[in-house]
Amino acid sequence: MSQLSGLQRDVLSLYRSLLRTSNMKGSLPYTRAKFRQEAKSIKRSDFKMIEHKLRWGHKQLKIMNMEGTRVMTGFKGTKGEQYNEGANKWGKT
Repeated sequence: MSQLSGLQRDVLSLYRSLLRTSNMKGSLPYTRAKFRQEAKSIKRSDFKMIEHKLRWGHKQLKIMNMEGTRVMTGFKGTKGEQYNEGANKWGKT
């Protein structure tokens, strides 16, 4: 397996941190679905967008780590989609 680039390591590090935090908060399925949805919407060669999403992800992680935050669901996805925790998937609202 080839070595990962710095950007790839940053993305994996953020993903692991989000999963750890969301597991403690009880929103692991939402976090996985949201991360995958965001990842699918970006081309691998679009470095500016990847860096933008990394900054956004770090902000979300900071919010999740705040003491008053319990569950991170109910955020609207792109294009009017919202996460349905019971169905464990995204759907139109």
